[in-house]
Amino acid sequence: MAPNDDSDNRVPRLVNRADFNNWTIRLKHHLCSIDNDLWKSIDKGPHIPTQTAPDSASTYTKDSIEPYPEDNLLAEDLRKVKNDSKAYSLMCKGLPLQVLSRLDAYQTGYTMFKALKSICEGGEQLRSLKKQKLKRQLELFEHIAGESVHQMMNRFVHLTTEMTNVGAKIDLQDLNDRLLCALLSSWKQTVTLLKHTEKFPMDLDLLIAKIEEVEIDESSRNTDRSGSHAQYKYVVNPSNTVENAFLAQDATKFDDEGDLFVGASFYTDSPYIPNSPTYSQPQSPPRAQVQTQSESQSSTV
Repeated sequence: MAPNDDSDNRVPRLVNRADFNNWTIRLKHHLCSIDNDLWKSIDKGPHIPTQTAPDSASTYTKDSIEPYPEDNLLAEDLRKVKNDSKAYSLMCKGLPLQVLSRLDAYQTGYTMFKALKSICEGGEQLRSLKKQKLKRQLELFEHIAGESVHQMMNRFVHLTTEMTNVGAKIDLQDLNDRLLCALLSSWKQTVTLLKHTEKFPMDLDLLIAKIEEVEIDESSRNTDRSGSHAQYKYVVNPSNTVENAFLAQDATKFDDEGDLFVGASFYTDSPYIPNSPTYSQPQSPPRAQVQTQSESQSSTV
């Protein structure tokens, strides 16, 4: 058996009001990992025992709930009643002290959770205003200058999650269209292809996965292009003008005056690179011309 790790058993903490929906999800998973009845007690209400009281033919009801004599409860009822108390205790541990003090009057996890939800989310009118605000944000959603596609999609997912939490209904077609419209104009061809697939409109997770695949593929291609350019260098003469020569990496040899050494080797054929300038190979002076210059210098001396 694995040793107990207290850090794994810590109750999720409510950070602030805006964190309520996310905290609810974390709390639900935490309680269900211990016992499904714990979350059921918070969400549906405390368990009503079915054991008949010794001096009555009637069963317990919500209107007559009193402390149950444990000796009069069936084993299963006793377990569920204890789970109600445990669920209430665990939820209290996840609340800040100032929030807990406002909810001190509520004695069950169910009633406390309803009151907490009202505090964090507000009334029906406030929730309606939130829905309208989030829908407007979805309509105006667009790419922000400087952010990556991955960052933009994270913002989009966060927005749609908030809309789901407040109960706003979102059409799948609208979600797909809004995300694709937010992409830059360079994605126009990809957007057209996605819209003509048989699965369109598709689940948001699948659409995001498709976009990420294209982004990764494009990033790999850009890396390959930059690598092909890296093997060529500009050759600069003493007057700082560019000769535009393709030069092998092992041929970057210069003399003392900064001119390219005549014995350096060149690429004779320029590879095809889209949208790149035309390069020319610097020409060495003819051998005969070199000899003539040497003879003239000797005669001058």
